[in-house]
Amino acid sequence: MRILFILPYIPYPLNSGGNQAVFNMIDRARGVYDISVLFNIRDEAGKHALDALKKVWGDVAFYAYEETKEETYPVNQVGDSYPDTWTCRFFDAVRKSMERKINRRMKKRYAKYGPAAFAKSGAVDFVKEHSCLYQKASMLTSGFLRFVYDVARKGFDVIQTEFYEFVSLVYLLPDDVVKLFVQHEIRYVRNQNELALFQNREPADEWLFQLKKSEEIAALSHYDKIVVLTDVDRKLMQADCPNVDVYVSPAAVLPERHSCRFQYARDVVFVGHGSHFPNADALVWFCRDVLPLVRREEPEITVSVVGMWGNEIQSVVRSLDSRVCFVGFVDNLSSFLNGRISVVPVRIGSGMRMKLLDAFYSVSPVVTTTKGLEGIPLVSGEDCLVADTAEGFSDAIIKLVRHEELQETLANHALEKLSGLFDIEKLQARRMALYDQICQSLGKTS
Repeated sequence: MRILFILPYIPYPLNSGGNQAVFNMIDRARGVYDISVLFNIRDEAGKHALDALKKVWGDVAFYAYEETKEETYPVNQVGDSYPDTWTCRFFDAVRKSMERKINRRMKKRYAKYGPAAFAKSGAVDFVKEHSCLYQKASMLTSGFLRFVYDVARKGFDVIQTEFYEFVSLVYLLPDDVVKLFVQHEIRYVRNQNELALFQNREPADEWLFQLKKSEEIAALSHYDKIVVLTDVDRKLMQADCPNVDVYVSPAAVLPERHSCRFQYARDVVFVGHGSHFPNADALVWFCRDVLPLVRREEPEITVSVVGMWGNEIQSVVRSLDSRVCFVGFVDNLSSFLNGRISVVPVRIGSGMRMKLLDAFYSVSPVVTTTKGLEGIPLVSGEDCLVADTAEGFSDAIIKLVRHEELQETLANHALEKLSGLFDIEKLQARRMALYDQICQSLGKTS
């Protein structure tokens, strides 16, 4: 059976939960099926990542589309690329001019109010300013769409598309293939979470949310099968796409395990990549609303942030608490988490938070939100502490800092429960069972 994976990102190197989740599934599948992968390469970093991945996956066929600097025109409503005429160049120049003006306006607001204003309620609505609800739609060029269209017709039995950015590519796929979509994050759930946090919610916000939700569901409904990561997402997908088969297949991530043993923790750590806004919102909410309450009772507590973060968010966080330390990537995440309390104050998103698995496997006691724990079958008070208010979250941290026995009990319980549930080989086998089912239905051999 021939399977084509269409991905917006090259899942290499393995420096994020998302990359690991995609890599590990394809890595298992390539030992059984005839695998091809299609990427859209946008920069030199992508080229280097692809070269490195080719050395690892020597038996995989790669279809790499490289965008050029000249390829800037989006697809218009009738599906054709805009011609290179003087009128198009003129209006493109106008568009770029407007974008520059908007960027200058944002910089002036930032300078006027200061970084803290982007986090504190009042001058600037932090969530609305960064919400993906108002982010510019993906600019898929006509060249890339033609590339997908042509490659998809090279005799594949199954075509699997992943991530929201590429959900609409289903309209280009041939009718005689099985079409799968892996839903790492239901975007309209994330939009709804963000909408609930807007300081000023306008009718236009609700209108845009409903419009984007309907477009997402319409595209999803054209797939034959949808793969989600959690039972929570499965219920939503079954309700909104009743004619599509929905399967639960959690992400197969191999946490760093170095035989960690429990160590008493007095300090706090947050893990995430700053380019993913749910992480930025979580960190800002924690520093703005939770940390001041913690410092009243435990003034000497330290907070470390692991991952890559842009200057803007770092400025916002430091304006709220100058003692927060951004440490970047760490060579051994498990060792870094061990002996620290992991906080996951996530308020936005769907799917699974891989950072929680990293914490649990590192025997790090965890404080999280209901949203953060979503999809992971652990119990607050038995395996971790869950709180959704600033007061409750701060109380949970203070409680852990002052009770070593509670830390040890929670951390060990969580590790024991998850060791069997999220075994990477079992999760990979679960996904392979879906491919085997499709293979049998098509009368193909692996």
